[in-house]
Amino acid sequence: MDIVNDDETRPVRAVRRASSREAPTQLRPAVRRRSIEQAHWLPPELQQLSNIDCVEERRLRREFLTHHNTYFFAGRRLIARPRWRLFRSFWKFDFILPTGETLFSATRGLRWLVLETMTVRDAHGAVLGRFVQRATAMNVHFDVFDAHGEKRMELRQPSDTFTTFWLYASGQEVGRIERRFRTWDGSLKQLLRFEDAFELVALNPALDELDRVLAIAAGLLVDRVFFSGKDD
Repeated sequence: MDIVNDDETRPVRAVRRASSREAPTQLRPAVRRRSIEQAHWLPPELQQLSNIDCVEERRLRREFLTHHNTYFFAGRRLIARPRWRLFRSFWKFDFILPTGETLFSATRGLRWLVLETMTVRDAHGAVLGRFVQRATAMNVHFDVFDAHGEKRMELRQPSDTFTTFWLYASGQEVGRIERRFRTWDGSLKQLLRFEDAFELVALNPALDELDRVLAIAAGLLVDRVFFSGKDD
């Protein structure tokens, strides 16, 4: 029987054990988790502006009369186009560029059958934020949460105000949504095509990109729930 020198074979055995443990790890593919903080949903121009105009338009699409909300910024447009609608309480709008690129979407629902909700998702379907209406006697009050359930902002309208909604973050005003009454220029096109006009006013420069996405979506929520959407 041969005598094996344990001191000489110990390094070889150690290398073999390490190799056997590492082999499965090398075959396993790396899994990357997508972080919403690393994504980009808005053109650079929209990340800097403090005022953004929004016009609701009637457009004939696929033989149906639909309502688009167009946001104007730095000579460009961002269009909120309806994807689908079920009765008047449920709908989905895609926010797209004229090139056809979808940036994010907003879907309206109900909570407890009476309170409004709206969920904002990116182009891949990941949740970015959610608007949840509070039960109040007269005032309009929405809490705005991010994908992790942390409150980012509040959307409010006192009962004595009819055309302005305020955005608050940590108790400070960070922007407003004001309804504008368009002046008719006498053309039939404007009479038939344009309905409402809104403006996102005094957006705080400190708002990050996610907050700006939620603020733009808030403009759609205000229009569709409290103004033109009531008559669809």
